[in-house]
Amino acid sequence: MASTTRTQPRQPQAAQPASPQAEPEQSPASAAEPQSDKKPPVYSWSQPTGSGRIEIAVWEKTVSTDNGDKVVYHVTCQRSYRRQQNGGFENTGTFWPSDLLALAHGLEFVFDRIRDLQAGEPF
Repeated sequence: MASTTRTQPRQPQAAQPASPQAEPEQSPASAAEPQSDKKPPVYSWSQPTGSGRIEIAVWEKTVSTDNGDKVVYHVTCQRSYRRQQNGGFENTGTFWPSDLLALAHGLEFVFDRIRDLQAGEPF
């Protein structure tokens, strides 16, 4: 089953019309997002599936080491789905077998983006 997805960068830029493409949604962090104590992810990826939407986020943290400060990245994965009782959305860390290929593809894609971040290359 093929699904159409779209790429949507979160970098500040002129609004572009959303057009379906062959890649899942992916987003670098945006300066236009509301500022709060909690930092937004530096990169996110999402893909709709039959059971909801798979979402993967890359988070950045600066840690102090003996050799100075170092930026490290960690990843969170979740599945969003609509509740049947009230129609609202919920998130879970559990995945159905039908979600696993999309999750594996997303993790591979995010792995490549983390390598780009570590190399200092833009998206």
